[in-house]
Amino acid sequence: MKNQTTGSDEVLFGPFRLIPGQRLLMEGDVPLAVGSRALDILLVLIGRAGTIVTKRDIIDAVWPDTFVVEANISVHVAALRRVLRDGKEGARYIVNMPGRGYRFIAPVSHGGTAKNSSLPLPRPSAIGLPHQLTRLLGRSEALKQIGLRMRQGRLVTLVGSAGIGKTSCALAYAHSLADSHGDEEAAFVDLSPIDDGDLIPTAIASVLRLDLTREVSLASLIEQLQGQRLLLLIDNCEHLIEAAANAIVVLLRSLPDLRVLATSREPLRVDGEQSYRLEALPVPPPDVTTIRDALAFPAAELFIERAAAHLSDFEVGDADASTVARICADLDGIPLAIEFAAARLDAFPLAGLAGLIGQHMRLAGGERRGAPLRHRTILNALDWSYDLLDPTEQRLLRSLSVFSGGFTAEASAKVVGADDPVAHAEALAGLVLKSLVVIEPGDDARFRLLEIVRSHGLAKLQENEEFDRTRLAHAEFFAAALLEAKLRLPAETFVAQFAIEIDNIRTGLAWTLDTPARRQLAAHLAASAAPLLFGMSLLAECRRWMAAVLQVYDPDEDPTSERLQVQAALAASIYFTEGLTDETFQTWLRTLEFAEKIGDLPQIFSSLVALWTFQIRDPDYCEARRLAVRHASLAKAHHDVDARVMSDWMLGTTLHHIGDLAGACDHFDRFLDSETDAQRLAFVLLTGFDRRSASRAIRANARWMQGALSEGLDGAITAATEARMLEKALPLCEALIWQGTTLFLAGEYHQALILAEEVSERASAYFLDSHSGFAFSLKGMCRARAGAFEEGMRDIDRGLMLLGKARYKPFHPLILSERARMLAAVSQRQAALDTLAPLATLTRDTIGWCGSAYHLCRAELMAHDDHAAEAAFREGLELARLQTSLFWEMRLLLRHGEWHRSRGRMEAAVECWTKGLAASPRGKTFADGRQIARLIEEHGSISVNRLRLVEPASADGPAIPENHRIKE
Repeated sequence: MKNQTTGSDEVLFGPFRLIPGQRLLMEGDVPLAVGSRALDILLVLIGRAGTIVTKRDIIDAVWPDTFVVEANISVHVAALRRVLRDGKEGARYIVNMPGRGYRFIAPVSHGGTAKNSSLPLPRPSAIGLPHQLTRLLGRSEALKQIGLRMRQGRLVTLVGSAGIGKTSCALAYAHSLADSHGDEEAAFVDLSPIDDGDLIPTAIASVLRLDLTREVSLASLIEQLQGQRLLLLIDNCEHLIEAAANAIVVLLRSLPDLRVLATSREPLRVDGEQSYRLEALPVPPPDVTTIRDALAFPAAELFIERAAAHLSDFEVGDADASTVARICADLDGIPLAIEFAAARLDAFPLAGLAGLIGQHMRLAGGERRGAPLRHRTILNALDWSYDLLDPTEQRLLRSLSVFSGGFTAEASAKVVGADDPVAHAEALAGLVLKSLVVIEPGDDARFRLLEIVRSHGLAKLQENEEFDRTRLAHAEFFAAALLEAKLRLPAETFVAQFAIEIDNIRTGLAWTLDTPARRQLAAHLAASAAPLLFGMSLLAECRRWMAAVLQVYDPDEDPTSERLQVQAALAASIYFTEGLTDETFQTWLRTLEFAEKIGDLPQIFSSLVALWTFQIRDPDYCEARRLAVRHASLAKAHHDVDARVMSDWMLGTTLHHIGDLAGACDHFDRFLDSETDAQRLAFVLLTGFDRRSASRAIRANARWMQGALSEGLDGAITAATEARMLEKALPLCEALIWQGTTLFLAGEYHQALILAEEVSERASAYFLDSHSGFAFSLKGMCRARAGAFEEGMRDIDRGLMLLGKARYKPFHPLILSERARMLAAVSQRQAALDTLAPLATLTRDTIGWCGSAYHLCRAELMAHDDHAAEAAFREGLELARLQTSLFWEMRLLLRHGEWHRSRGRMEAAVECWTKGLAASPRGKTFADGRQIARLIEEHGSISVNRLRLVEPASADGPAIPENHRIKE
């Protein structure tokens, strides 16, 4: 492997010495035993000390030519921590960043010839931090003052008028942080594209790549950012000043490792704020006589540098020094105004430009007395630049102001209504040359207006009474473009293409919702935008927009197809952000009713799937079966290939949960044979859930319980591997909980505990409450099996609380039975019976695939009562055989005989075991079955090998009765 830390020099940290060239780790003079892979990981982490190293980066470095799963990293990092005694006596070296990777946090130094010289700490990790394309001039003192204030407090607001260079200074500071903040990440959040203060948490979460699948709020940001050293640059706060101030205060109070550098035209006026007012660039005195003297002033240096950038043959001499000084003075030394002026040297000589600027500033100066002086100057400069444009360019600049977050040449031509594409392109190029339109860096040609230019353009639109017409054209363009692309492009391509337009779509939605007269356009745009919002995981935002669109409709009005799509998007977003709420359920019921009313088949399918999900998670398996069968019937009747694939997944899951293991495997096999890669990717992109790895995982559990042990265990590994390759939390957690369940039932408690820990870490990081709840429950069950009852009980109770909150109960018979068994083990029999009470009302159709666990636990608790215990054993055995679950059959059979033996009925025990094993000889594939065979040999008068075994009707056990199978 290629290490990032190489050479023979020693790396020193704590009491340890690392010699990369010799691949040797020592504590003092004592070599330490470290595995090869663990040492490789240490070299990678130390090579990027202070920054987050993703698990993918570690895999690429340590296993470059081998496919491995992320669990390998956890194993080797754990071994490394043990060697380093990480966490002992306050020593910390490697920190896990949930869902992101690892960070080496201990100070390191370089040994060898310079024994105590420090290794250069890495630059702060930049998240969404733009690089400036031009030099920052004349701001060294400002950067010094910003740094001083940032060391004195945790909130600094950089204040100044429009165009003064606040953003440039803030970015320059972030890019030049002192080494003392080398482990601090810096992130840049621009508020200018959003007009709603409620979207500030979403803007921050998007930049930081935090979880957006739940309701994004300040509370969720705080939960995900705990313990992270972060400098947050929040740019352009002025138009959302109150919301921005509130958000910043809340975050700073809750996150002690957070610092904020904000930019605004006015201070935030909150406790703890230190503000620094950025002044204009110093300008030369009017009597300057040489260019050398003029260039000593940053304003003149900026003007000449930018002029030379626009005109390759631009030259100035000493005779021009006073003219340059006059231009800079008339523009008050404001950098953006100077940039505008320099861009017009293509049309005017230097002296003529100076005269025009001076005259315009004097004439316009009195028209803006309500504005601050510096702000008045930049607006005057914009007016001057605008007045110099020809009418075509003026109209184009006004129209471009409706775009938020940038635009393409095609979009601008459509919104403006340009008849001649060539003339439009020339006009756009002219605005670029005049510094009024900026070309964004990237592979595709994309443009944007500076925020002050955009504000000026919007004002001009209002003056020319073009505002509504241009806004309408903007909203119609994006509604049509989204709809056309949604119908034509694969889901992943659709999202990739339009994610950059999210601010334009937000602007269009906000404008169309201003009045009910535009509700049809609002619904059209919202319906087309919903898949994009889902694909970008902006689920909470999707919920807000869809709810707002529906509010402008009369609830008694007949639904349209677009309104139905909005209704479905609302229902789905509520489900993914709030979980199984009554509101969500009723919303989906209404969606199904509307869809049936207008015959919208895709929405009927979607509604059936959503309602089925409710019945599976908060189990009503009879209703789940009815919905799945209806979905399958419709899919078959309409020859809908995608829907038939979905039906097999639904039926496979339903049958497994009911306990028809053989039927479940049949449908899962059909699903796995039918689902294409494109169908899989589209479903993952839309919902975040992977049907394929989930199907493999549940099928593996079914096959294992049927006695195909190797197939089941191997299938579980395959499912987890497929899920890991998606690099998404939800599919992996889903696969691991089924793999962990199978391992727990197989008695592999340590392995199950490892998986439970991984699920817990991932689920907590991504707010997956149901998976987090099961992870805690599984950890508790494993710990209890190892004898740690008190710790196990705490974990199980926490897990049950989370599962109850999420209304997720398919595993409840197993979890509650294990909890009851733990209580019984500490002589709390009544409490154990009370734990089982919620399961007592369940029938064979509703208790599910692990219902035999309940009957077994009840039999054990009622062991003193022959009648009750015998009845419980028999009910459990009948259910296990009905479900073709050899595992539960053998487990109950073993315990049944042991119960007879404990009551002094050895003959009854042997008879019970002999008959049971004779009826299901394949049960010996399980450890319980082998134990039964040994007990028969030990205590029976006839050796098990001489038993006349009665073969069942099929090798897989008794068939599921016809009335219990699902009909399609």
